Amino acid sequence: MRGAISIAGRLRDPMATLVKIDPKSLGIGQYQHDVDQKLLERKLHENVECLVNNVGVEVNSALASLLSFVAGVGRTVASNIVKHCGSEGTFASKKALLKVKGLGREVQ
Repeated sequence: MRGAISIAGRLRDPMATLVKIDPKSLGIGQYQHDVDQKLLERKLHENVECLVNNVGVEVNSALASLLSFVAGVGRTVASNIVKHCGSEGTFASKKALLKVKGLGREVQ
């Protein structure tokens, strides 16, 4: 049952599933452990960031771990987006995102 749920999650939102997996646990081949683990993690994060910014994310259902890969959105703002969505409901427009603490015009 757990395996079926895991597969369904990967099909529904593969990027969200990918960002939750520790790079050491990916199981990408017998020589994975011969690669510098810090370099592997950095390269995987760079690829996820590139994918997220090219494909986009569904802000109303994405987890903070995935939202943090959006350009200009760090962990704190991603967490604020998820909290705001949970307390205020879904975002009807991009303009509604400006109500989230940490998003909006840059203050000099």
